[in-house]
Amino acid sequence: MSEKRPRLVSFNGRTFDIPVLKYRAMIHGIQAEYFHKAGDKWNSYNQRYSSDWHCDLLETLSDFGASARVKMNEVCAAFNLPGKIGVDGSQVMGLYDSGKIQEIRDYCETDVVNTYLIYLRFMYHQGRITTESYNKSIEELLLECEKKEHLKKFKEEWEITCGGNFVSVQRSGKIKSGQVVLKT
Repeated sequence: MSEKRPRLVSFNGRTFDIPVLKYRAMIHGIQAEYFHKAGDKWNSYNQRYSSDWHCDLLETLSDFGASARVKMNEVCAAFNLPGKIGVDGSQVMGLYDSGKIQEIRDYCETDVVNTYLIYLRFMYHQGRITTESYNKSIEELLLECEKKEHLKKFKEEWEITCGGNFVSVQRSGKIKSGQVVLKT
């Protein structure tokens, strides 16, 4: 892991996912030395404002609490993404109590796909990826969605929600304000 210095990307991961993973790792005696020692005082996985290490989209999109913290489903709606399909976080305990582990896994994997799409849009907004890279990443993701039933449903919802649209660019290289066109 230390050779690659992967970027963690999450949505509310700083206050939920990472603490849960830390506690579970400690319960099971799993070391995470690199996670705690990599970087320096200002740039590390544990530094709140170091989004090149851990990009918590909830934190970043709200300017670290300066503006409203918007739920993932609301961000997805604003970006014309499917968001939660059939299950939300408030139902996970009931699913667990009913032994529906596969449904929980499917729900979590769909959340990962939503997080990735929000992250792509954010990277595009920041100019870190080109329109071509953005569209290609979505095309590749949609191809992967064909491999699993619950992700096929996600793809169907995506096509309904945004009409199968990708980002369009004018000849000048500037994005047309508020316009997307079907990528063929």
